Amino acid sequence: MIRIRLSGVRKFLLAAVALVVLAYAGCRIRYALASDETKIRWLIEDAAEGFNDSHVRDTIGCLADDWHDRTTAIHKDTLIQFLQYSYFHDREEKTKRYRYRVEVPDDTITVTVDGDTATFRCVGYFDELKQGEFQPVWVVTFEGELERGDDGWEVTISGYQSLEGRAFRR
Repeated sequence: MIRIRLSGVRKFLLAAVALVVLAYAGCRIRYALASDETKIRWLIEDAAEGFNDSHVRDTIGCLADDWHDRTTAIHKDTLIQFLQYSYFHDREEKTKRYRYRVEVPDDTITVTVDGDTATFRCVGYFDELKQGEFQPVWVVTFEGELERGDDGWEVTISGYQSLEGRAFRR
């Protein structure tokens, strides 16, 4: 009787491991078969998701080491410091939720690929948490240039233009 239970546990564990391996392989195949445009769209979506989740690494994961912003002239290290400060300090008093979020609608993302270089343009809609509710505060257009590196596409330079509202203030 004990032997049967162990056998059942082994089968369950083997099935669970096989499921994880298949899911990982499926993701890798999906990524390998995706177009460069789709991969760049995913980078933009991942950066927005990282921002909303207050994860610095996920927010800047698409940026090359030598990235800089042409609008503000800041470099990657300065952006990291800003995000760390903001993610730590810009929290709602009661819930401790991060006060800002961004949405980048898929239909606002345009990508042009030319060999090992590419450009993108998208619109970000920023909301601020006030009295328990998110309210629109800033609409901005982002533009950038990318290069294909050893680890995939990386944003090398970008900039933004405010369309409506204001940037973050404390």
